[in-house]
Amino acid sequence: MKRFRAILLCSGLLVLPLYAQAESESSNLVVSGFGTLGLVHNSNDDYGFVRDIGQRTEPGKNTSLQTDSMLGLQLSYSLSPQWQFLGQVRARDQADNTLANSVTRAFVAYRPDPNLHFRLGRMADATFLMSDYLEVGYAFPWVRPPLESYGIIAMRYYDGIDVTYSLPQSGGVWRLKAMGGRIKASIPQSPPIQDYSLEGNDLWGLALIHERGPLKVRVGYTSFHLEKESTGALFVEPSLNALIANPLAGLLFPAAVAEARELRDDLQMKGARISFASAGFAYDDGRWMLQGEVSKLSSETMLFPRGEQAYLSAGYRFGNFLPYVMVSGSRAESIKRAKADWSGIPLGSLLQSGTLTLLNSQRSAQTTTSLGVRWDFHSQAALKLQLDHVRVRNQGWGLWSSGATSDPGAGRVNVLSSTLDFVF
Repeated sequence: MKRFRAILLCSGLLVLPLYAQAESESSNLVVSGFGTLGLVHNSNDDYGFVRDIGQRTEPGKNTSLQTDSMLGLQLSYSLSPQWQFLGQVRARDQADNTLANSVTRAFVAYRPDPNLHFRLGRMADATFLMSDYLEVGYAFPWVRPPLESYGIIAMRYYDGIDVTYSLPQSGGVWRLKAMGGRIKASIPQSPPIQDYSLEGNDLWGLALIHERGPLKVRVGYTSFHLEKESTGALFVEPSLNALIANPLAGLLFPAAVAEARELRDDLQMKGARISFASAGFAYDDGRWMLQGEVSKLSSETMLFPRGEQAYLSAGYRFGNFLPYVMVSGSRAESIKRAKADWSGIPLGSLLQSGTLTLLNSQRSAQTTTSLGVRWDFHSQAALKLQLDHVRVRNQGWGLWSSGATSDPGAGRVNVLSSTLDFVF
């Protein structure tokens, strides 16, 4: 927390002198930024509310200024009409608050002709409709992107290369983007399990984008393989291996040993393929705002979130006010349940239940109904107020920060949020 505050303060203090320097020294250097000051209240005492799975909030801490608050600074330098350099640093509450993880954009771009664009460095993933501006609160109408679709995304950037080909057509434009590289992110775990360092060195993806007037459509796909085993599996895997290797257990409890072998395979993360697929649209003609998206997260391991997600939102502007409604939801695969009786094995029931709890902990199964209003009181600032009513299904708390005594049963939660979003 102290490190987050220090980065946030230093970033804010740097803005004005850098902006003045940019204006006075070079018209090719552009300094800009974005920020959010947010307050959120969660009615649930057993589960902490987080903006995405990269955050950790202690259960029982119902009101927070940290969850949505952030500050970003961006510098762009045009060496020529073909060459551009861009860097972006952002401060927010997250599990890994190192400086390296706070640099979210750092790339060189080359445009040999108006329809072809190359970039090399650190960039945003292209899979989702709002991937390019996921943390710029001013850019989307709600307090935050829907948790079911965007809170489950671990990667905020990747290091590599992308190529975009644009084809203007009939008053609009088609864009095809291909990307490849590596990903690294930190995903917090419930104590005493250490945070998981997600790494994938073979990330690739494609996105097809169409923009015409007030309409934008995007279809995207990204895939990579996990490079590391789960930190959580270290607590139960040795005991499972010991049970599997015990010849007496295999003779007396063959069903339990067979299930232990299956559970051990479900725990494996290294080498597991992860993929994201998404299709979405956004329409905004200055009066009506309509936006929706469906996505699917596939995983070869149960220790990584998987399932389907979707949301649909509508709003209508009255002057500077935009009241809106949104319905979003996530659906997970079936709960992993016990198949055999382990009670005859010393500490067997505890090992079985602990392993099943670990495997089911990543399930996201919930539905959210949101009502809110956005007030654009300034050309570069907006105030938002939003109420979320969340219905979480049994063992579907994968998007929440849990504690050792958290009850995984179904529940209902009300979340009240307010943000001040701005750009400069």
